[in-house]
Amino acid sequence: MCEMMWRFTQSGLPQMLGLSIFMAGLCFLVRALKLWRLARIPLLPLASSAVFFGLLVLVSPIGLGVSLAAAFFVFLVFKKKVLLPIVFAVVMTTVFTPWMLQNAAETGSVLGIGAVEIQDSWGKSAGSPIMRNFERGTEAAFPRFFLFKKMGRVLEQHFSNFWLLIGGSVGAGLFWLSMLHPFRNPEAIQLRNGLAMMWAGAMLFGTPDLLMDANQVHLWFVPLATTFGFAILTVFWARLPIAQNRWSMWKWAHLAAAAVITGLPMLVNMPGRATLGFNLSNRIVNWPPYDPAAITFVKKWTTDDQVVFSDVPWAVAWYADRSSVWIPETPKQLEAIAEQIENQTPEGVAGVFLTPQTLDQPLASGVISGDYAPWNRILLAGPLTSVDINMYDRMPSAMQYGKRLSASKNQESWFFSPRPISKK
Repeated sequence: MCEMMWRFTQSGLPQMLGLSIFMAGLCFLVRALKLWRLARIPLLPLASSAVFFGLLVLVSPIGLGVSLAAAFFVFLVFKKKVLLPIVFAVVMTTVFTPWMLQNAAETGSVLGIGAVEIQDSWGKSAGSPIMRNFERGTEAAFPRFFLFKKMGRVLEQHFSNFWLLIGGSVGAGLFWLSMLHPFRNPEAIQLRNGLAMMWAGAMLFGTPDLLMDANQVHLWFVPLATTFGFAILTVFWARLPIAQNRWSMWKWAHLAAAAVITGLPMLVNMPGRATLGFNLSNRIVNWPPYDPAAITFVKKWTTDDQVVFSDVPWAVAWYADRSSVWIPETPKQLEAIAEQIENQTPEGVAGVFLTPQTLDQPLASGVISGDYAPWNRILLAGPLTSVDINMYDRMPSAMQYGKRLSASKNQESWFFSPRPISKK
């Protein structure tokens, strides 16, 4: 868990922000449960919780599944006072309604690109087939079809990689076992059941990139799930003879062991990372594989009215302040898009910018037959240059000029252009 949280903190992805908002919403929800048990009307805590669950939808489209599950849980608990679930639903919806109206005005869909991201999470792999494929007649071209097939694939993905997705947290892994235990605290039982429902809501969406996927929201559930997991572990441990003596060092040994096992990946990697940080503090590229120093050169080599094709268009748009398009599934599709762009703006295509997102892949399973297999010629163009093999004569869109941008071969980025690249 420590390692996973640290990596997300470095990534720039919104998971840690989502975790803070999710925990705040649960805090107010627990307060509402306590007041309800005391026969009081928890209107203000429920409304406050609804605000945070509404904000969770704005953090990630996947938060919609979590928030809807939370609203259903509130209905089940407070259905005797039907006004309370209605207030929760209205307040939560009000928070993200302006976003939905803006999406409807701009894209014609209330979810905007969020709908595509949700459908994309059901894809076979991390190659984003829906957002990169412009040809009809494929599963990616009809995201509403094959729904049961996709959901089966997503559930299999979550269950088979569950240990990885929870960051190796022993406590979180035991959460589902705690569902069988009747805790004495009524709020604990309700919170546990609600957490399980929300977690199930999150599992309706896929995580093709697994641990560091943008849709990986298991992180939100790990802290509380770990609490419940440690609780059931303590119950089981207390039944052992070695834990009966209250003064014995073995009484809390199970918690120490679970904490060490969970933090082991971070403890093992810390010395090497600290040494690397001291020696190369200004040239370390963390995940995602964005090298801001390299991307700034893309800005120098292009103009405001040009478009850059890239495997990380969001990073190019952020660090280089340039319009960027995700490279399509095939070079042929790039040719078609580039032709349309240059018909409107002569020399409107600046080039193709590639990062370790596509370059740092296994040769056989990634470059030759993976999601970017149609691009293997341009993926291999940069590395093969160092051994005097020229592939530029058959590059898509005549991308015959290339420059290497990173300081080390295992973190290199390449910029290819149909025109000579500036030397600045």
